[in-house]
Amino acid sequence: MVAAVGTFDGVHLGHRALIGQVLAEAKARGQECAIFTFAGHPLDVVAPERAPRLITPIEEKMRLLRQAGIDRVISLGFDQRMRSLTARQFMEMLRDEHEVQALVVGFNNHFGRDREGNFSTYQAIGQEIGIDVIRGKEQALEVERGQIVPVSSSSIRVALSRNQIERANLMLGRPYRLCGTVAQGQGIGRTIGWPTANVQPSEPRQLIPARGVYAADAYTADGQRWPAMVNIGKRPTIADNLEPTIEAHLIGYEGDLYGQPITLDFKRFIRPEQRFPSLAALQSQLALDLKNVST
Repeated sequence: MVAAVGTFDGVHLGHRALIGQVLAEAKARGQECAIFTFAGHPLDVVAPERAPRLITPIEEKMRLLRQAGIDRVISLGFDQRMRSLTARQFMEMLRDEHEVQALVVGFNNHFGRDREGNFSTYQAIGQEIGIDVIRGKEQALEVERGQIVPVSSSSIRVALSRNQIERANLMLGRPYRLCGTVAQGQGIGRTIGWPTANVQPSEPRQLIPARGVYAADAYTADGQRWPAMVNIGKRPTIADNLEPTIEAHLIGYEGDLYGQPITLDFKRFIRPEQRFPSLAALQSQLALDLKNVST
């Protein structure tokens, strides 16, 4: 079996390039291919205070990996036992328990206790225990004119935290997705002529894009797609010190969404969050935002 190991948070274009190598190597050898991943992030166990927010919840990650053509997608439980394994012990576990014969290692991937070693280390261990270790290629993109950056989960998290949704989407190779359930809100949007769905994320650890207004596609429980204007923030025009919310105005939708699942695919950043001098001024701005979303 040919395999790769990693968190694969986001299943972005860099991950997909690595998956392409795994698929090609497996085909050349006439073997099955596998991806070994983790439900959360290893830092959740190693250093919870430094654990990043997730780009992709485990169910979505597993779906995307299978969709990429991988024969077997295996979620490993990253616990204290797994953390204590040396790189050699980890590779021996892959060989003995899963019959891994070749391992494609990402350009910046490290595994084993305390992320010990590097590609040369893994290659030497592989030669000793009978696993071919193959170097994964780095993937980079031109995100702006003349600015080429490596594609990584960290770069995507930074982009999402800076309202750079189009940059994040470029590295993901698809729109950033947030799944949730429509919860009962305060109903303020409806009173000012802009009814919204108050979205509660299904995965509490998922990264929420920075505050502001976004153009998105919303998918309702029946699979219908609706263009949407999404506001993430504290609604400072309404009151002070409100809790942040994710409010989606589905353009053209009429009906009751309370308690139903909803999926948001973020497409473009429209403007940052701001306080307006009155509700009338807010309504005027929302009308302008709607035009920007609809173009």
